[in-house]
Amino acid sequence: MAEVETILAGHYKIIAILRAGGFGQTYIAEDLHRPGHPQCVVKHLKPANTSPDGLQVARRLFDAEAQVLEKLGNHDQIPRLLAHFEQDKEFYLVQDLIQGHPLSQELPLGQRWGEAQVKAMLEDVLRILAFVHSQGVIHRDIKPDNLMRRELDQKFVLIDFGAIKELGKVGLNQTEAVSATVAIGTPGYMPTEQGQGKPRPSSDIYALGMVAVQCLTGRLPSQLQEDYETGELCWQDQAMASPGLVQVVTQMIRYHFKDRYRTAEEVLAALKALDSGAAAMLATEAFPSAAAVPPTAVSNSPLVNPPVPAASATIAYAPASGGPPQSHYPGSPQSPPEKRQRPVLIGLLAFFLVFSLGSLGYIWGFRERSNSSSDVTSAPQSPESPAPMASAPATPIPRQAPDDFMRQYYENINQEVYRNSWAMLSDGLRDDPQAHPDGFASYLDWWTKVRYVEVLSAVPIQVSHERAIVEMDLRYFLHSGREVRQNLRFHLIADSGNSWNLDRTQVQ
Repeated sequence: MAEVETILAGHYKIIAILRAGGFGQTYIAEDLHRPGHPQCVVKHLKPANTSPDGLQVARRLFDAEAQVLEKLGNHDQIPRLLAHFEQDKEFYLVQDLIQGHPLSQELPLGQRWGEAQVKAMLEDVLRILAFVHSQGVIHRDIKPDNLMRRELDQKFVLIDFGAIKELGKVGLNQTEAVSATVAIGTPGYMPTEQGQGKPRPSSDIYALGMVAVQCLTGRLPSQLQEDYETGELCWQDQAMASPGLVQVVTQMIRYHFKDRYRTAEEVLAALKALDSGAAAMLATEAFPSAAAVPPTAVSNSPLVNPPVPAASATIAYAPASGGPPQSHYPGSPQSPPEKRQRPVLIGLLAFFLVFSLGSLGYIWGFRERSNSSSDVTSAPQSPESPAPMASAPATPIPRQAPDDFMRQYYENINQEVYRNSWAMLSDGLRDDPQAHPDGFASYLDWWTKVRYVEVLSAVPIQVSHERAIVEMDLRYFLHSGREVRQNLRFHLIADSGNSWNLDRTQVQ
């Protein structure tokens, strides 16, 4: 192994050792022949057999792999090959040094990414893989350490191709060569066929899928359980993602390569289908469900329909700010789109209708009690339109955009940081005995029943110095397996610290 300060080929001065392994090392070096002595990466490869025949084979493989790296370096997100040379019967590759950090630094154990982050990562790396595979190359060692987040533009750069590591096994006997082949790759990210020395493009897709699983679950591959009968990994219930993304990642990491996506382009198409809504049937729109009532209202007992005041729309208050409202029924229910009117949805609609009418009496009574305690001279407000904003006070507009505040609220819930989301409620909503009879315990009891909330849209429709209204289209995924889509209007107020608080929720 070369030491620090060693000058290789009279050209590259080693200033640090990055990694050391059985078949070589990786250094950071200065290029003494270029102005300013810019830094670069030097990979040092040592053949296992330095006999004339062994060196001849190694030299041929080395030149071939250098040509491949030269070609791959034409892609903006793969380091360029700057030089390659042989010195003292050992081989060296010189590549661009990427200023940034590996993805592994963004993945502390137990911390999970949101769906948007994971999709962005997958799309970025899949585009690189599509190029790599089009050149007839398989990376063979995709893992968080080999995905560098470039400081300049935050894009990922794919480093450390596994094929070049095969040079180290030249000259080994058959048993040793098989062992060396298996070692090309990283356990946990490496599929079965690659462990048998038969990698293919879908092997890279598997490895990237395992990176996505780690992002979604906050767990290392070694911490995941395996289905004994099928060999498939069991991780889906730990993921913070919609069923559509879970399905895509699941197909990326199927045990048998025949069951996976064959190309990176196929995965990109599946991810694009998620955005367009073509990957799976959307949840029924505009109907309340178990996600639209406080947990205490969910029971197996018969529901009694109380008298309903005529020609009146009901504004529902959420059991937890930012969460699904308790109930609503402004007249007869809106029918789902015609193409979704299947028998099962008709039955579901009937259930929701009976359930919501049973809840309506409770909410109406709550409104009546609230109205009786207010000033009798106050004019009633129409639930169909937001209240007019007061004249601008001295309080400056909060720095965070109201829609960003609401997105952060749901991100906290999806990350299960419930104390943070609870703190985003107004004092009045936190202390409301109807919404939270047991305080934070009531709030926690509800949100732990929700696996994930997908924010489809968030649009501020009114903003003043101290109040704002954000209209959001949301889809709830419950641990029970049910999905609910609702359009809600969130009323925010500014506190003394110039921050938004969530004060109440209105069903659209």
